[in-house]
Amino acid sequence: MNIQYFRWLFQAALGVALLAAVPMSAGANTSGPSVPERGDEQMTSREVVHRATTLASEGSFEQALELIERGLEQAPESQALLQLGGILKLRRRDFAGALESFEALLAAGPRGANRRKVRRIIRELRHVRSTAVEIQLDVPADVYLDDTVFGKACSGVAACRLPVLPDAYTVLIDKPGFEAVRASVQVRRNRTVVLERELDELPSAVVVAAKPADAFVVIRGESQPVSEMAAVAVEAGEGRATLEAGSYVVRAWRPGYFARDVEVQARRGEPVAVSVQLDRRVALSISPPDAEVLLDGRPVELEERAIRPRDHYRRLALDGALRLPPERTERTERTERTLEVRAPGYVARTVPLPPRSVDDAGGRLEIDLEAEIPPPPPVLDAPERPIVLLSSLSLATLGFGAAAAYGVHAQRLAEQARDGCDDAAEQLVCEDIDRDKAEAAENAATRSEQLFVGGTLLALGALQAWNEGEPAPPGGGMSLRRKLSITGNALVSVGAAAVGIGYGMRSQTRLEMAQPFCDENQQCQLPGYVLIRQANRDVATARLGWIVSGAAAVNAALLWWRTPSDGEASSLELVPELSRDRVGVTLSGRFR
Repeated sequence: MNIQYFRWLFQAALGVALLAAVPMSAGANTSGPSVPERGDEQMTSREVVHRATTLASEGSFEQALELIERGLEQAPESQALLQLGGILKLRRRDFAGALESFEALLAAGPRGANRRKVRRIIRELRHVRSTAVEIQLDVPADVYLDDTVFGKACSGVAACRLPVLPDAYTVLIDKPGFEAVRASVQVRRNRTVVLERELDELPSAVVVAAKPADAFVVIRGESQPVSEMAAVAVEAGEGRATLEAGSYVVRAWRPGYFARDVEVQARRGEPVAVSVQLDRRVALSISPPDAEVLLDGRPVELEERAIRPRDHYRRLALDGALRLPPERTERTERTERTLEVRAPGYVARTVPLPPRSVDDAGGRLEIDLEAEIPPPPPVLDAPERPIVLLSSLSLATLGFGAAAAYGVHAQRLAEQARDGCDDAAEQLVCEDIDRDKAEAAENAATRSEQLFVGGTLLALGALQAWNEGEPAPPGGGMSLRRKLSITGNALVSVGAAAVGIGYGMRSQTRLEMAQPFCDENQQCQLPGYVLIRQANRDVATARLGWIVSGAAAVNAALLWWRTPSDGEASSLELVPELSRDRVGVTLSGRFR
């Protein structure tokens, strides 16, 4: 005989014993609650047993056990209440509680056959202390054993341990919004069976109501499309889908309307209702791009703005989209509305708002304004060649004159500084030399060289202007004036380079002469100091010579490169064409 059959057998036996031990009063009807309705604290043990038995027969085990507990508070050693409590706990699979009840019954002192039966039951129930079903869940839930009618074995917990007798059981796990779990377990004596389960949330029904009704609806999860619904096939623009638990983005779109995204959360099987109303989209292309747009006299801003060239890059236009909310869209369908485009310097233009058919076809309304300003004044011509030539020569002459003046001044200061020295051999070691005047003489000489270089560069520019615009000789080739200019530039370049080389070599020589007068720490005596200063000044002069040489060489190359040929003009006339919507350049002249 297995233990399950034996359990039901001794439950029946205890029921008989209970009925024999607690006789009913004469005329009592056990099929209904014939006991007078009095408070629990005023009921006798016999009345509590009768009422608890009635509740248990109706399946209200938890209420019956609560009633018994309150009865035991009044009569803690009532054998009838302890017996009935143990039997009901066995029926609802609370084996540990039944063991406690029967142990308390045994302590209450039953006699005879009832005492032997109680001991036998306790021996069979003692295995619940070492035999159990352990349930581990990912979320708190309610746990039932064998059937939900027996009540919750564990309520709202993620971990649950159920002491049981060795037998086969059915574990029921239930949580609102999750799929119910039903698992069968076989429990052996003195063993614990661990049951681990992860509950899955119930899918949610999503209903999308889109306006306009023929909009398309796409529901996307993290990265992949989950469901695509064409609402045109559903009555009243409703799209339906069933989604697993998670976060989704519902996108509604249609040509001629702005797309709209709505975030939804599907959880625990709860239905999700989404209402999406799209704004009408009117595509515009407006030139000039800085024009102001007015809808029925009110300024509006365009979205999706982008500037692009049109008409073969002759015109710039602003491409954008005008958003019309639903209330404006309904008003547009009832009355004709207008768009006005205006910009400073242009003739304003007013056009009717295009119908929805244009938006549905993906068309774009182009609005171009015409300029009302006169053409810009012509660009001033460059100064004529004689003016540039005379200006350059004048500035060059001033530069040479100033250079000569500073040179004479430097020579006088140098002579005055050496008045206290006997002869030229003592100049390097003469202690009576006026150092202030010597330094002033060096500064004046430096300015003289700089002014000379500036005058030379201006003279080179005058040569360039002298030959600019000169026509080629009838027989072709190069004119005498251009040849003389190129030759002069070449000679200046060679001469300046020679000056640079000479002063550079003299600077190196003076540095070598200064070495005997200087120690390892570069501390020099007076002769060495003087030689080093002279060497530095020679380096500066050599640098200026190289600058003049390079400028003359570049000027000669330009004169040769710009030499006209075959009697054609070598210059181009560039006239810019400027307006608010056009930018261009007109080229004129004869060129190859």
